[in-house]
Amino acid sequence: MWRFTPDRLTLGLSHQRAVLGIPSRTVRRTLQLEELAPLAASSLDEWIKQQPVARKRVNITLSNACAHHLLVPNSRAVAHYRERDGYARAMTEEAFGIDGADWQIAADDDPFAAQFLTAAVPRKLLGGAQAALSGARAQPGSAQTFFTREWNAHRKSITSTSCWFAVIEADCAVLARVHGGCLASLRTLRAPIETVAALSQAVDREALSTLQDDAPRSVFVTGAALFAQTAAAYGERTFHRLDVLAPGPYAAAERARSRLLWNA
Repeated sequence: MWRFTPDRLTLGLSHQRAVLGIPSRTVRRTLQLEELAPLAASSLDEWIKQQPVARKRVNITLSNACAHHLLVPNSRAVAHYRERDGYARAMTEEAFGIDGADWQIAADDDPFAAQFLTAAVPRKLLGGAQAALSGARAQPGSAQTFFTREWNAHRKSITSTSCWFAVIEADCAVLARVHGGCLASLRTLRAPIETVAALSQAVDREALSTLQDDAPRSVFVTGAALFAQTAAAYGERTFHRLDVLAPGPYAAAERARSRLLWNA
Protein backbone atom coordinates (compact mmCIF):
# COMPACT_ATOMS: atom_id res chain seq x y z
CA MET A 1 0.00 0.00 0.00
CA TRP A 2 1.32 3.44 -0.88
CA ARG A 3 1.91 5.97 1.86
CA PHE A 4 0.68 8.84 -0.31
CA THR A 5 -1.63 9.22 -3.29
CA PRO A 6 -3.03 12.43 -4.78
CA ASP A 7 -6.68 13.42 -4.62
CA ARG A 8 -7.23 12.49 -8.28
CA LEU A 9 -6.46 9.23 -10.04
CA THR A 10 -7.09 7.88 -13.52
CA LEU A 11 -8.30 4.39 -14.25
CA GLY A 12 -7.34 3.31 -17.77
CA LEU A 13 -9.61 0.50 -18.87
CA SER A 14 -10.13 -1.93 -21.72
CA HIS A 15 -11.73 -5.36 -21.95
CA GLN A 16 -8.55 -7.12 -20.81
CA ARG A 17 -6.40 -4.56 -19.02
CA ALA A 18 -6.61 -2.01 -16.24
CA VAL A 19 -4.07 0.65 -15.29
CA LEU A 20 -4.30 2.94 -12.30
CA GLY A 21 -2.28 6.10 -12.82
CA ILE A 22 -1.30 9.29 -11.05
CA PRO A 23 -1.61 12.26 -13.43
CA SER A 24 1.31 14.64 -13.26
CA ARG A 25 0.83 18.38 -12.91
CA THR A 26 2.01 18.95 -16.47
CA VAL A 27 -0.35 16.20 -17.83
CA ARG A 28 2.55 15.07 -20.02
CA ARG A 29 3.36 11.86 -18.21
CA THR A 30 1.53 9.20 -16.28
CA LEU A 31 3.07 7.10 -13.55
CA GLN A 32 1.71 3.57 -13.69
CA LEU A 33 1.17 2.37 -10.13
CA GLU A 34 -0.46 -1.00 -10.56
CA GLU A 35 -1.31 -3.06 -13.60
CA LEU A 36 -3.19 -6.30 -14.04
CA ALA A 37 -3.05 -8.20 -17.33
CA PRO A 38 -5.19 -9.95 -18.18
CA LEU A 39 -8.14 -8.99 -16.02
CA ALA A 40 -9.37 -12.56 -16.23
CA ALA A 41 -6.74 -13.45 -13.63
CA SER A 42 -8.87 -11.56 -11.12
CA SER A 43 -12.11 -9.69 -11.48
CA LEU A 44 -12.00 -5.93 -11.95
CA ASP A 45 -14.04 -5.53 -8.77
CA GLU A 46 -11.50 -7.49 -6.71
CA TRP A 47 -8.57 -5.64 -8.27
CA ILE A 48 -10.03 -2.19 -7.60
CA LYS A 49 -10.71 -3.10 -3.95
CA GLN A 50 -6.97 -3.67 -3.55
CA GLN A 51 -6.09 -0.18 -4.83
CA PRO A 52 -5.86 3.02 -2.71
CA VAL A 53 -8.91 4.69 -4.26
CA ALA A 54 -10.98 5.34 -1.11
CA ARG A 55 -12.02 9.00 -0.91
CA LYS A 56 -10.08 9.72 -4.13
CA ARG A 57 -11.68 11.13 -7.26
CA VAL A 58 -11.17 8.57 -10.02
CA ASN A 59 -11.72 9.49 -13.66
CA ILE A 60 -12.12 6.63 -16.13
CA THR A 61 -10.41 6.59 -19.52
CA LEU A 62 -11.65 3.82 -21.79
CA SER A 63 -9.39 2.37 -24.46
CA ASN A 64 -10.32 3.20 -28.04
CA ALA A 65 -10.04 -0.52 -28.75
CA CYS A 66 -13.36 -1.12 -26.98
CA ALA A 67 -15.14 2.01 -28.23
CA HIS A 68 -16.83 3.29 -31.38
CA HIS A 69 -16.40 6.87 -32.61
CA LEU A 70 -18.48 8.51 -35.33
CA LEU A 71 -18.83 11.95 -36.91
CA VAL A 72 -22.55 12.62 -37.33
CA PRO A 73 -23.79 15.31 -39.77
CA ASN A 74 -25.76 18.01 -38.02
CA SER A 75 -29.39 18.38 -39.02
CA ARG A 76 -31.38 21.62 -38.86
CA ALA A 77 -34.45 19.52 -38.14
CA VAL A 78 -32.88 18.40 -34.87
CA ALA A 79 -32.60 21.43 -32.60
CA HIS A 80 -33.35 20.41 -29.01
CA TYR A 81 -30.51 18.66 -27.21
CA ARG A 82 -32.74 15.72 -26.31
CA GLU A 83 -33.61 15.26 -29.96
CA ARG A 84 -29.93 15.49 -30.86
CA ASP A 85 -29.11 12.75 -28.34
CA GLY A 86 -31.72 10.46 -29.88
CA TYR A 87 -30.51 11.34 -33.38
CA ALA A 88 -26.90 10.63 -32.38
CA ARG A 89 -27.81 7.28 -30.82
CA ALA A 90 -29.77 6.22 -33.90
CA MET A 91 -26.94 7.18 -36.28
CA THR A 92 -24.32 5.42 -34.15
CA GLU A 93 -26.39 2.26 -33.79
CA GLU A 94 -26.96 2.12 -37.54
CA ALA A 95 -23.33 2.82 -38.44
CA PHE A 96 -21.88 0.07 -36.24
CA GLY A 97 -24.81 -2.35 -36.04
CA ILE A 98 -24.97 -2.13 -32.25
CA ASP A 99 -27.83 -2.22 -29.79
CA GLY A 100 -28.15 0.95 -27.71
CA ALA A 101 -29.29 -1.17 -24.77
CA ASP A 102 -25.80 -2.66 -24.58
CA TRP A 103 -23.84 0.49 -25.39
CA GLN A 104 -23.64 3.85 -23.68
CA ILE A 105 -23.56 6.59 -26.32
CA ALA A 106 -22.61 10.24 -25.78
CA ALA A 107 -22.61 13.12 -28.26
CA ASP A 108 -20.65 16.36 -28.38
CA ASP A 109 -22.66 19.48 -27.66
CA ASP A 110 -21.81 21.77 -30.58
CA PRO A 111 -25.05 22.37 -32.52
CA PHE A 112 -23.39 24.83 -34.93
CA ALA A 113 -20.68 22.55 -36.35
CA ALA A 114 -21.23 20.81 -39.68
CA GLN A 115 -20.87 17.50 -37.87
CA PHE A 116 -20.36 16.41 -34.29
CA LEU A 117 -18.56 13.57 -32.57
CA THR A 118 -20.25 10.64 -30.86
CA ALA A 119 -18.65 7.91 -28.79
CA ALA A 120 -20.06 4.55 -27.68
CA VAL A 121 -18.67 2.22 -25.03
CA PRO A 122 -20.01 -1.07 -23.61
CA ARG A 123 -22.44 -0.44 -20.76
CA LYS A 124 -21.28 -3.57 -18.95
CA LEU A 125 -17.64 -2.48 -18.94
CA LEU A 126 -18.27 1.12 -17.92
CA GLY A 127 -21.02 0.27 -15.43
CA GLY A 128 -18.93 -2.48 -13.86
CA ALA A 129 -16.00 -0.13 -13.36
CA GLN A 130 -18.19 2.59 -11.85
CA ALA A 131 -19.88 0.12 -9.51
CA ALA A 132 -16.51 -1.29 -8.42
CA LEU A 133 -15.16 2.19 -7.70
CA SER A 134 -18.28 3.05 -5.72
CA GLY A 135 -17.89 -0.14 -3.71
CA ALA A 136 -14.30 0.83 -2.96
CA ARG A 137 -15.55 4.21 -1.65
CA ALA A 138 -13.97 6.22 -4.47
CA GLN A 139 -15.46 9.59 -5.39
CA PRO A 140 -17.31 9.63 -8.74
CA GLY A 141 -15.39 11.15 -11.63
CA SER A 142 -15.85 11.52 -15.37
CA ALA A 143 -15.57 8.78 -17.97
CA GLN A 144 -14.23 9.37 -21.46
CA THR A 145 -12.69 7.45 -24.31
CA PHE A 146 -8.97 7.94 -24.82
CA PHE A 147 -9.60 9.70 -28.15
CA THR A 148 -12.07 12.24 -26.75
CA ARG A 149 -9.80 12.98 -23.81
CA GLU A 150 -6.77 13.51 -26.07
CA TRP A 151 -8.69 15.56 -28.64
CA ASN A 152 -10.04 17.95 -26.03
CA ALA A 153 -6.63 18.19 -24.38
CA HIS A 154 -4.73 19.04 -27.56
CA ARG A 155 -7.21 20.65 -29.94
CA LYS A 156 -6.13 24.16 -28.96
CA SER A 157 -2.46 23.23 -29.40
CA ILE A 158 -2.98 22.32 -33.05
CA THR A 159 -2.36 25.51 -34.98
CA SER A 160 -2.37 24.07 -38.51
CA THR A 161 -5.42 25.00 -40.56
CA SER A 162 -5.50 21.50 -42.02
CA CYS A 163 -3.73 18.47 -40.53
CA TRP A 164 -4.04 14.89 -39.27
CA PHE A 165 -4.49 13.95 -35.60
CA ALA A 166 -3.54 10.43 -34.48
CA VAL A 167 -4.17 8.85 -31.07
CA ILE A 168 -2.20 5.62 -30.85
CA GLU A 169 -2.45 2.65 -28.50
CA ALA A 170 -0.67 -0.68 -28.60
CA ASP A 171 -3.47 -2.47 -30.45
CA CYS A 172 -5.36 0.30 -32.24
CA ALA A 173 -5.19 3.88 -33.46
CA VAL A 174 -7.74 6.59 -34.17
CA LEU A 175 -6.80 8.74 -37.15
CA ALA A 176 -8.69 11.98 -37.77
CA ARG A 177 -8.41 14.73 -40.37
CA VAL A 178 -8.70 18.22 -38.91
CA HIS A 179 -9.83 21.21 -40.95
CA GLY A 180 -10.36 24.65 -39.54
CA GLY A 181 -9.96 23.39 -36.00
CA CYS A 182 -12.78 20.85 -36.41
CA LEU A 183 -12.82 17.12 -37.04
CA ALA A 184 -13.48 16.52 -40.74
CA SER A 185 -13.09 12.72 -40.91
CA LEU A 186 -12.30 9.95 -38.46
CA ARG A 187 -11.37 6.28 -38.62
CA THR A 188 -10.41 3.66 -36.02
CA LEU A 189 -7.65 1.30 -37.15
CA ARG A 190 -7.82 -1.87 -35.08
CA ALA A 191 -4.23 -2.93 -35.69
CA PRO A 192 -0.92 -1.94 -34.07
CA ILE A 193 1.03 1.01 -35.49
CA GLU A 194 4.54 0.86 -34.14
CA THR A 195 6.60 3.03 -36.52
CA VAL A 196 6.39 6.38 -38.26
CA ALA A 197 6.46 4.52 -41.59
CA ALA A 198 3.38 2.49 -40.63
CA LEU A 199 1.57 5.64 -39.53
CA SER A 200 2.49 7.39 -42.76
CA GLN A 201 1.07 4.49 -44.76
CA ALA A 202 -2.15 4.64 -42.71
CA VAL A 203 -2.43 8.37 -43.46
CA ASP A 204 -1.93 7.65 -47.19
CA ARG A 205 -4.73 5.08 -47.16
CA GLU A 206 -7.05 7.41 -45.29
CA ALA A 207 -6.33 10.26 -47.72
CA LEU A 208 -7.20 7.98 -50.64
CA SER A 209 -10.38 6.69 -49.00
CA THR A 210 -11.61 10.24 -48.33
CA LEU A 211 -10.66 11.37 -51.86
CA GLN A 212 -8.45 14.16 -50.59
CA ASP A 213 -6.26 15.48 -53.41
CA ASP A 214 -4.74 18.12 -51.13
CA ALA A 215 -4.23 15.87 -48.12
CA PRO A 216 -2.57 17.66 -45.17
CA ARG A 217 1.14 17.10 -44.71
CA SER A 218 1.27 17.72 -40.95
CA VAL A 219 0.46 14.85 -38.57
CA PHE A 220 0.07 15.45 -34.83
CA VAL A 221 0.60 12.32 -32.77
CA THR A 222 -0.27 11.50 -29.17
CA GLY A 223 -0.62 8.39 -27.03
CA ALA A 224 2.66 6.68 -27.93
CA ALA A 225 6.23 7.77 -28.55
CA LEU A 226 6.93 6.67 -32.12
CA PHE A 227 9.93 8.99 -32.28
CA ALA A 228 12.13 10.69 -29.70
CA GLN A 229 12.22 14.23 -31.06
CA THR A 230 9.44 16.78 -31.03
CA ALA A 231 9.06 16.69 -34.82
CA ALA A 232 10.20 14.21 -37.45
CA ALA A 233 10.05 14.29 -41.24
CA TYR A 234 9.07 11.22 -43.23
CA GLY A 235 8.58 11.50 -46.96
CA GLU A 236 6.52 14.60 -47.68
CA ARG A 237 5.01 14.73 -44.19
CA THR A 238 6.07 16.16 -40.86
CA PHE A 239 5.06 14.34 -37.68
CA HIS A 240 4.65 16.38 -34.51
CA ARG A 241 4.77 14.73 -31.13
CA LEU A 242 2.20 16.22 -28.75
CA ASP A 243 3.28 14.44 -25.56
CA VAL A 244 6.08 12.39 -24.10
CA LEU A 245 4.15 9.29 -23.11
CA ALA A 246 6.21 6.16 -23.47
CA PRO A 247 4.67 3.27 -25.43
CA GLY A 248 2.71 0.93 -23.19
CA PRO A 249 -0.17 -1.52 -23.16
CA TYR A 250 -2.53 1.36 -22.48
CA ALA A 251 -1.59 5.00 -22.09
CA ALA A 252 -3.90 6.18 -19.32
CA ALA A 253 -3.47 9.93 -18.94
CA GLU A 254 -5.43 12.57 -17.11
CA ARG A 255 -6.54 15.29 -19.49
CA ALA A 256 -8.59 18.46 -19.45
CA ARG A 257 -12.28 17.98 -18.83
CA SER A 258 -13.93 16.96 -22.08
CA ARG A 259 -17.14 18.30 -23.51
CA LEU A 260 -17.98 14.72 -24.46
CA LEU A 261 -18.11 12.49 -21.41
CA TRP A 262 -20.26 10.41 -19.13
CA ASN A 263 -20.60 11.58 -15.56
CA ALA A 264 -19.99 8.73 -13.16
